Amino acid sequence: MYCGNCLRDNALVAAWRRLGHEALMVPLYLPITLDEPDQSAGTPIFFGGISVYLRQKSALFRNAPAWMHDLLASPRLLKWA
Repeated sequence: MYCGNCLRDNALVAAWRRLGHEALMVPLYLPITLDEPDQSAGTPIFFGGISVYLRQKSALFRNAPAWMHDLLASPRLLKWA
């Protein structure tokens, strides 16, 4: 599944870079999945999507230790999600 906004933003950043501008694309919740070169490669995810979801849905999870949030924000797990 591809997000229309992700496709648009990725193309926009690629065009800016071709014109010589510096541009940084930061994925917010999940890694970007595209058929074309990912312009956000090497940039960490700003919020871990799984952790954000669980914090909103579970009062118990809001007080979980930081290591648990870090575990749920691992790139491999987010890519799977």
